[in-house]
Amino acid sequence: MSGNDPKGPALRRASVCRGRQSIRSQEGFTYIGVLLAIALIGTQLALAGVAWSFAQTRQKERELLFVGGQFRTAISQYYLNPKGPQKEYPRRLEDLLKDPRYPGTIRHLRKIYADPITGKKRWGLVRLPNGGIIGVYSLSDEAPIKTGNFRPAELSFTNKQRYADWKFVHAFGAQGVAAPVAPGSQGVAGPPPSGISSESLVYDGEANKK
Repeated sequence: MSGNDPKGPALRRASVCRGRQSIRSQEGFTYIGVLLAIALIGTQLALAGVAWSFAQTRQKERELLFVGGQFRTAISQYYLNPKGPQKEYPRRLEDLLKDPRYPGTIRHLRKIYADPITGKKRWGLVRLPNGGIIGVYSLSDEAPIKTGNFRPAELSFTNKQRYADWKFVHAFGAQGVAAPVAPGSQGVAGPPPSGISSESLVYDGEANKK
């Protein structure tokens, strides 16, 4: 092909156009690839966030079972170690930190724990008609992840709909402990009295911080 061939410039222009189109096509594919990569990373981050949240909730559940068990054990120890012949339950959670029945410092509980679910020192209280505290429970209405495979002491938590339904109550009948009786009654105690209440009875340790 000679340099004076009139088709030469046209061929060069066509080649340049094809080159530009190829570059734009490659740029388009690169842009789509970047968008797909971003979407994939976003999906992975979302899944990681869900997994992290699930793991955190499971950890809080384990902590609630531990802390609730500590309260229940402390209440049981308070009841099983009376100063006199009459067994009784604490009237305040602080009584578990320093048993008011003894002149010295008798501890049944190391500290008033915060509710792992809410993060606050606020607990629902399960009381007898005479005011004695026999148990505590979380004030959270969230649905638990764990609904089965509980230890014997927590079998009553099976298939509960809220954390607030997990009542950590002193186990009547365990270790030879009879169920409490109403004040003034005589004889052997039967099943837990119907007067046990947990409505609108709240320990608010947060108020003590103010």
